Amino acid sequence: MGRIESISEPWQGLLANNEALASSAQSVLNGSEYVRLWGERHPECTQGLISSGDIERVYDETGFEIRLTAALESVADETTLHQQLRYFRQREMTR
Repeated sequence: MGRIESISEPWQGLLANNEALASSAQSVLNGSEYVRLWGERHPECTQGLISSGDIERVYDETGFEIRLTAALESVADETTLHQQLRYFRQREMTR
């Protein structure tokens, strides 16, 4: 796949092996500073979205509930709850 113009180097690396996603990502990354910056700041999380297939997945009616329940399973205190909720929100907004 050739170099994706106007997409930052971190994103190019993340999208290098997924040509179909790379073609639609350019519009998203050019239109959403939030998504662009989140992916650059959290490349390991972005890679997880891509490798899991969640970035392209359409959730059914219980999709969010199932994922949120799993994310909150190990929460033991309010600080961790806030961290997990923040991460979940950011991940889903990027997805």
